[in-house]
Amino acid sequence: MEYVQVEERLVSVDELLDADKVFCTGTAVVVSPVGSVTYLGNRVSYGEGIGAVSQQLYSVLTRLQMGITEDVMNWTFPDYIDAYLRLAAIAKARNNILLSIELVHDALKFICLVI
Repeated sequence: MEYVQVEERLVSVDELLDADKVFCTGTAVVVSPVGSVTYLGNRVSYGEGIGAVSQQLYSVLTRLQMGITEDVMNWTFPDYIDAYLRLAAIAKARNNILLSIELVHDALKFICLVI
């Protein structure tokens, strides 16, 4: 895979509307392409499906998650910690905030032990 320099930062609406491709990332979705964005009645479409960069990122991330590629940056957690965080996300999505907080708290205890 060709290396691409990235940075995590806030993006202005104008920059978003001028983009060629847009995607979101996360633990559960890995990489999810954005089809269009509408702002103040102005709809911008980004095409169908996943683009080349998104596909490469998806491949790299899933290979890390499955343990196929060595995680030299320590981006992944042991399976049991990941399970707690995934369950916390599900609890939050179902508006069970107290359970979500409890699961994240338990995951953090494990992380402190692992590190």
